[in-house]
Amino acid sequence: MKFNLKGKRPNLVILSDIHIGADGHSHLEFQETLKWCRENNSYIALAGDLIDLGIATPGDKSSFDKILGNAMEPTEQVLEAMDVFEPFARKGRIVASVGGNHEARLQRAAMVNLPKLIAHHLQVPDCLGAIACQFHWGKDHSALGVISHGRSGATGNIWRELRTKLLGLYPEADFVTAGHTHHLEHQVDHSLSMDEDGSDYWRETHLIRSGNYMNRSGSKYSQEANYTPLPQGSPIIYFEKDGTLSVDVETLQYRRI
Repeated sequence: MKFNLKGKRPNLVILSDIHIGADGHSHLEFQETLKWCRENNSYIALAGDLIDLGIATPGDKSSFDKILGNAMEPTEQVLEAMDVFEPFARKGRIVASVGGNHEARLQRAAMVNLPKLIAHHLQVPDCLGAIACQFHWGKDHSALGVISHGRSGATGNIWRELRTKLLGLYPEADFVTAGHTHHLEHQVDHSLSMDEDGSDYWRETHLIRSGNYMNRSGSKYSQEANYTPLPQGSPIIYFEKDGTLSVDVETLQYRRI
């Protein structure tokens, strides 16, 4: 997939693990991020678990605990997500949409693909796993990005999935992102590559965990599961004039228990 970015210094905000409808949803922080995106002409990527969708699914022993942790009915959650992102879609500001494990609950229960329905409504590309995009900006700059929701819940090494799976798929990617674990963090891997003239050059690959919008306090499910509180928010990827990338995980970071 190819996407052309406009502006002197375009930026892309990755929105994942928003959990609209959950009793612990960080509504104020999420609205603050959306305001920032509007004011800074951001492009956004929807990276899964946009809604919480607490429904009973076969084999999930904690299904009913998750239902009790919802403050909105599933239909209301879907409509809220459509309403929230439609203004960005109308302006061509949504790059792509990737499904998450929470939306997948309905697909397991009733074979209904909610991310595809939401993406169809917004008229944006969608994918269940990871979506790769060649971003172009300036006169001749380009970068390959891979955006995913992530599948591994392991928190011992939150970078393993990005290195072994996403970079295994696209080893030349300039950045890879994954959510799911709710971490909002950034690392840079360095390596050498070779240009067309046979000369080595220094190469950077940005590894990004794309955050969350869930409080621990007020969330029955998070409290019962003894989840560690993590900062809420989203990463910002800047596409610089010199053709490089920079990543900011501080500007849209919120610390609320």
